[in-house]
Amino acid sequence: MKKIMISICLLAIAMLFLPPVSRANDAEIERLVQQFFFNVSNGHGNSAAAFLTDPMLSERGKQLRNNPAYGNFLRKIHANATIRVTDIVAVNEGTKTVDVEILRQNETIPEKLRYVVKMEQNRWKISEEVRP
Repeated sequence: MKKIMISICLLAIAMLFLPPVSRANDAEIERLVQQFFFNVSNGHGNSAAAFLTDPMLSERGKQLRNNPAYGNFLRKIHANATIRVTDIVAVNEGTKTVDVEILRQNETIPEKLRYVVKMEQNRWKISEEVRP
């Protein structure tokens, strides 16, 4: 019995030193959102579409990839804008919501958005954009 208790204590101590998976996933998701926003704000539609999955990919993929005017429009509205991830919440094992704030030049109140991200082939991708 004593050996079992010692083994459990050692296992618990070892687990304290393992990197938390949730925080690592959250950092990966934050990078995904930052990279997506960078590509959108610079009008790089093809690159931005690579961060999407359905249904958002079906809704916006063609426009992002094939419409240079849309890229120019996005570049103009996001000129000198910044994005900040404010919260990441797990919905289930392969789905999370990501709350963000976008602050545009000459604005004092940020726009709030929520992205739904899904794990697809071992990579997080943006599947939905929800406006409150």
